[in-house]
Amino acid sequence: MSPIRTLSLLLPLAAGLALLGACSSSAPTTAAPTPPSPAELASRTVEVDSGLWAEDEPAEVAAAEIVEAPAPVEPAPEPQLSTSWTVRRGESIAHFARWAELPVETIAEASDRSLGQALQVGDTLVVPGDGDIRAKVEQARQRHHQIRAEAYLATRGGSVGTAFHTVRTGETGWSVATRELGLPVWLVEAYNPAMEQLLYPVVADTVASADEPAEATPASSEAP
Repeated sequence: MSPIRTLSLLLPLAAGLALLGACSSSAPTTAAPTPPSPAELASRTVEVDSGLWAEDEPAEVAAAEIVEAPAPVEPAPEPQLSTSWTVRRGESIAHFARWAELPVETIAEASDRSLGQALQVGDTLVVPGDGDIRAKVEQARQRHHQIRAEAYLATRGGSVGTAFHTVRTGETGWSVATRELGLPVWLVEAYNPAMEQLLYPVVADTVASADEPAEATPASSEAP
């Protein structure tokens, strides 16, 4: 082959190589990623695990902090103050209710009695309240029996004084009042609830006048 022929074949090949080199030099060179080492993989796993536990931990802490509030403790009820009374002749639940300014149902319930149940002399009634209520009831009770006694004495000419009767063995309040004195039992009780000496009123119609015999027969019937 002639030298001229050989040169004509090499020139296109050189031009192509020059163009390929120019294109290769203008494009940026990208390095292949380096695979992580086992140590880096272990540290990444720890970081990921720590992150997961860190996200779950607040929920667990919050759940632990939820403490049920204790149920409210109701204060113990204060003891109910009350006073006891021994029933005297002619007294009823209605009397004590009026004296204490309380409903009759309250007195009946406190005394464990029904409203229709009859009271006997010596029975016990319970009135709710403190010492002030007791003083109120006692004052009203005395006034009630005083007015009752005054009303009865007015029907017998009034009272001209008082006297004492010494209770003897075997005597009762009823026998002394009705047989010895000729007075209602409740009237004698109004003057003195219980004493060895009974104070009783001397009524006018049992006192002998100057024109009559000295002895007078006392009335033996009890007024209603």
